[in-house]
Amino acid sequence: MKLRKILAFFGIDNPLEISEMKSGHINRTYLVSCESGAKFVLQSLNREVFCCPSIVMENISAVEKAFNAAATEVKAGETFTVEINTTANPGVCYLSYTVTGK
Repeated sequence: MKLRKILAFFGIDNPLEISEMKSGHINRTYLVSCESGAKFVLQSLNREVFCCPSIVMENISAVEKAFNAAATEVKAGETFTVEINTTANPGVCYLSYTVTGK
């Protein structure tokens, strides 16, 4: 499927530029620049590594919901920061957030 057609599924109809980001090791990743100045990252999952993309998307959605719920508690003047934390096990990490205030 053509990238521009895929972008339309996400409501991105008129991208100025789509460039492949060659730094990834597993997935194909593209930077999409729009007329408005907005930028998006589009990623094609490698099905040899992630055989069930729907499960990956469910996990991403669950993380997004959790962070959005936490972010609603942030007050004016506070900063909400998401961090990727590594563990002693290579390749294993977890996400956490902190709220810092005035």
